[in-house]
Amino acid sequence: MNEICEFGHMLTVTGVHFNLLDPDPSKIKIEDIAHGLAYTCRWNGHTKTYYSVAEHSMRVHDEFSNYTRNRGMYSRKRALAALLHDAEEAYWGDIIRPIKNMYPEIEEEILKLRLIIMNKFDADYIGGVENIIKADDIVLKWEYNNVVCLSKCVTEHPFLVKQKFLSLFDILTENKRVNK
Repeated sequence: MNEICEFGHMLTVTGVHFNLLDPDPSKIKIEDIAHGLAYTCRWNGHTKTYYSVAEHSMRVHDEFSNYTRNRGMYSRKRALAALLHDAEEAYWGDIIRPIKNMYPEIEEEILKLRLIIMNKFDADYIGGVENIIKADDIVLKWEYNNVVCLSKCVTEHPFLVKQKFLSLFDILTENKRVNK
């Protein structure tokens, strides 16, 4: 119990004691990521209906995949990176852009964890980052219009979203759950 009380530590749903400031890749579990993202609301909770980071991540994956397939640039490892582009939010929470912009040191820690996660799951974030950012911005605008301002988005229970996220992860990794 003392470890969880230490500065920078948290307890995940699978029972892992995780240090945000000194992340250990062996403690990163896709089940924790899927759960954390499915049960974390986007836009700091200021939406007309519950809309999770996992739903957002799957939309970014879909947008990225459609864009790159249409241009003959699709890569499974980059599509995986698109799905996991906000995976660190399973640990850090969905910190809205204005706060990230005000506190660059937080953004550095977040990016550090994102890159550790990408490396752990063999996702090509660096190779796909430009198109992932484009896809993220397209989805962000869609969310603003359809989730924040209006209630035009039908969402599912976080448990179902978590299962869909894990299924998509399994497809992209060819059923190779990596928990080394």
